Amino acid sequence: MPILIAKYIQREFNLAGATQTGSAFSLQDSGNRGLEVSADGTKMYSVDTLSGRIYEYDLSSSWDLSTAAYNSAFKDVSGQSANPQSIAFKPDGTKMYMQQFASTNIHEYDLGVAWDITSAVYNSVFFGGVQGVSTRGIEISSDGLRLFTLESVSNTAIIYQYDLGVAWDISSAVYNSQSIDITSPSAGGADIHFTDGGSKMIVTGVLSTLFRFDLGTPWDITTAVYNGNFINIQTTDTNPQDAFLRPDGLRMFVSGTQSGSKAYQFDM
Repeated sequence: MPILIAKYIQREFNLAGATQTGSAFSLQDSGNRGLEVSADGTKMYSVDTLSGRIYEYDLSSSWDLSTAAYNSAFKDVSGQSANPQSIAFKPDGTKMYMQQFASTNIHEYDLGVAWDITSAVYNSVFFGGVQGVSTRGIEISSDGLRLFTLESVSNTAIIYQYDLGVAWDISSAVYNSQSIDITSPSAGGADIHFTDGGSKMIVTGVLSTLFRFDLGTPWDITTAVYNGNFINIQTTDTNPQDAFLRPDGLRMFVSGTQSGSKAYQFDM
């Protein structure tokens, strides 16, 4: 009698095994470009490149998009960029960083109340040395000592890496001459998101596809390797803009603009 051995397929961070759950959530944005979630999963933020605003939402149940509601809070960043592209937060919610459209500038904001976007104040600190000509996404390591930017132009995509001499001080960033060309498989990109302690990177690419890269050394882009793990969400949204994973890798939020600006929930 043959013995059957079950093969375990890891669910965590497995994009290929993700399925949409629940209904789409309508964002306040006229033209979404980015999506962020607080460390505890009770707040979500969207980047509107057309209004120059960052909108804030409350989730009454942590990491459950079906409980999301706009709480009438927003931050107007048009004084620094009329068309913001991407944001990143310090893990304690006391700092926010915004990438300016068609610019080499990233601006830094202080939040007087953690995760309260209305308390964000531009502190006149910025980094003006972003590489490339069309930056779409930014990310900062969990210790605040490394910055990453995504350049996407003419169906090419390159991620650049920078070192911060002072943790979380964006003006201390210096390009460390490290980069990776992810044109294959991404052929362009909308944003990037690091997860699992900096050992995995999710690229929101073109053609409705999200890709996962594994980093042999956390937060070192030169060790990033595409492992063949991807998901095409064409049946959900043909124009995804950003993705954010729950820390355990079993849930993901994705924003898109196929029919208005919306957010979607996927479970692995």
